Amino acid sequence: MTASATTTSPPLLLPSLAVAGTVLSWAASFPAIGYALREIEPLPLAATRFALASLLPLAWLAWNRPPSMSAKDYGIVAICGVLGIATYNVLLNSGQTTVSAGAASFIVNTQPLFMAGLAVVFLKEAFTRWSWIGTMLALGGVAIIAAGQRGGFSFGTGASLILGAAFCAAVFSVLQRQLFARSSPLHVTACVLIAGAIAMLPWLATGAAPLGAASPDTIAAVVFLAVVPAAIGQIC
Repeated sequence: MTASATTTSPPLLLPSLAVAGTVLSWAASFPAIGYALREIEPLPLAATRFALASLLPLAWLAWNRPPSMSAKDYGIVAICGVLGIATYNVLLNSGQTTVSAGAASFIVNTQPLFMAGLAVVFLKEAFTRWSWIGTMLALGGVAIIAAGQRGGFSFGTGASLILGAAFCAAVFSVLQRQLFARSSPLHVTACVLIAGAIAMLPWLATGAAPLGAASPDTIAAVVFLAVVPAAIGQIC
């Protein structure tokens, strides 16, 4: 009995630690983004953050040298990078210029609702009556939170931009699932992070200038965003 418990504990512990790492690191990203936005514009912030974050996966790929993916899979990786990294973070950063960090964290967590809807439409998964009731309650809660933010929930306001970020993240999550069947999660994550950083390269110079003139606290916030939520959180 003891031997059996010993052999089964590590496989159960590792996913739990990974989930905890994801939740904690991503939760910390919202106030850090709000802090960095005081001195850096939304798009340059995203470009600078993921240019730094991509250094870790680049080093891992150079050291580990995983097998190459197919051309089709690299195409999916590119779409995931543009949607799940570049577009998601630009929308989130832009939304947080008018939405508080706490409200943004609630609104962006509509991602699982979008994922469930995509699964029903494209994967033909079943959705029970209670699932629909829960979805409506969740969306109602998001509407109440959004109504309390500057500009409310009209198109183009901060709340609607963050909701758009959640939808991008949901599409990204559904798309990358098929890649895990053919490549390791670390390989897929590394390539997606790099693809997202490449998509934002045109705005990197615009972000580097204000970062160089920013306060030490803002620089620390950007480095934290690059290392913890972006690199470590995505890997988890």
